[in-house]
Amino acid sequence: MNPLSGIKIFIPSIELAALRKLPRDAVYFLAASFANSVGMAIMWPLTTFYVHNVLGQSYGDAGMVVFFQSLFSVFGQLLGGQLYYRLGPKNIIAGSFVIASILLLLIAATSSWPLYIVCLSLFGFANGVAMPAMNAYVGFRWKKHRREMYNVMYVCNNFGVSVGAAVGGLVAAVSFSLTY
Repeated sequence: MNPLSGIKIFIPSIELAALRKLPRDAVYFLAASFANSVGMAIMWPLTTFYVHNVLGQSYGDAGMVVFFQSLFSVFGQLLGGQLYYRLGPKNIIAGSFVIASILLLLIAATSSWPLYIVCLSLFGFANGVAMPAMNAYVGFRWKKHRREMYNVMYVCNNFGVSVGAAVGGLVAAVSFSLTY
């Protein structure tokens, strides 16, 4: 029996005509924003299971690691907002995602508990730096569609968090080697 057979999935209907009114590069930006939020949300259940099952720590310790990741993401957002006019949105977004990718490789390669905490906290910081730049970029790049873009980006991010958390749990149930 399929364990998911009784679950009905609610997907909010987004009017495709409204998305067709947006510039093509704006739709790609929204897709990238969705993918980023899915990727961040996948980390929560995977971190919890990885910390408990592989690193041998308690679920409370796993919760603290996720807390540190979120806290450092807030610090990154503060810094990202300060750097917006100095470096420009494209440099901030690209740079933070490159650094986050390197940190993911380090996370995948470590089995040290203290190093794992540091790498995951820095990963949250690196991703947080890009958030204000992404939000501000929407407002300046697509001035005509600013309101629609903010609203759709908000929905995409929230939907991505839901999808990411669900997918993260499914991936962790199958194999941790698929995690990273």
